[in-house]
Amino acid sequence: MSKEVKNRILIWNIVLQRAYEAMVADDRIWEMIVANPLADEYNCEYKVGNLRGNVNVLLSAHRALQTEAVILFCQIFTSGNAGPGIAANRHDADVASFRDDMESHVKTALGWGTAKYHSVFQSITTIRHKLTAHYDGKAAEYDEPMPGIVHRMKSPGVNFPQGQDRTDFISLIGASFEFVRDELIKSGS
Repeated sequence: MSKEVKNRILIWNIVLQRAYEAMVADDRIWEMIVANPLADEYNCEYKVGNLRGNVNVLLSAHRALQTEAVILFCQIFTSGNAGPGIAANRHDADVASFRDDMESHVKTALGWGTAKYHSVFQSITTIRHKLTAHYDGKAAEYDEPMPGIVHRMKSPGVNFPQGQDRTDFISLIGASFEFVRDELIKSGS
């Protein structure tokens, strides 16, 4: 195993652990929201200059944890176009081979076929590209609670997968983390 791959394994282990922990914490936050969605103790007021508002602490934590998990997970799969020696993820044969091994492990561990793996993976990268990293006018969706007067960007958390899609996302992160951790142990790093 090349030094590049060993270094990536060390970094990916930390990143995947943080992504997985974010989703585990988010599951607990979501349980609290579902158990008592209108609880006043989770609301607080804020003031920024003349702007005043209310924020639900649990919903804000829920969105933040989801966003963190998506961004962390996608860091492993960057294009590698930042320049030589910066992020050669797709240009280094050893890194590509390791990533292929990780994909094989995940599919086997979860009993998924290639189509299922790529579908879940694509949903995560779409969230990253359209809702978290590049949340701009072209990608954003808007509500018009008062047509022609008030426009409001939809929250990334609202569009985050729920139900089975969410479970699949957590499973993908967990199985990826498991593979990287085991490879790290095998390499003796």
